[in-house]
Amino acid sequence: ASFNILAPNSSNYDNLNNYSVVAKVSFGKTSFLFAGDAESASENEIISAGFDLKSDILKIGHHGSNTSTSKQFLKAVNPKYALPQVMEKGLVLIRKPVL
Repeated sequence: ASFNILAPNSSNYDNLNNYSVVAKVSFGKTSFLFAGDAESASENEIISAGFDLKSDILKIGHHGSNTSTSKQFLKAVNPKYALPQVMEKGLVLIRKPVL
């Protein structure tokens, strides 16, 4: 098994969500990417850093809000499954383009 921290990659963000840890976990032939609450600024840094983002399962960033899981990031991860974190009382902020 392996555990790699992909973000944060800066110490100076305007939005606190970009300090969120983004991690990739691999076990055998299965990989998971946990995007935390990282927003597009952090996602772009991760892509630019050249990390291997391809994962079988993606925990969608920031509860599926429109500030995270950009088209470019989703394309780079190319998951088989993408799951949002469900908030209290089942609230999900996921937007239709992600679905």
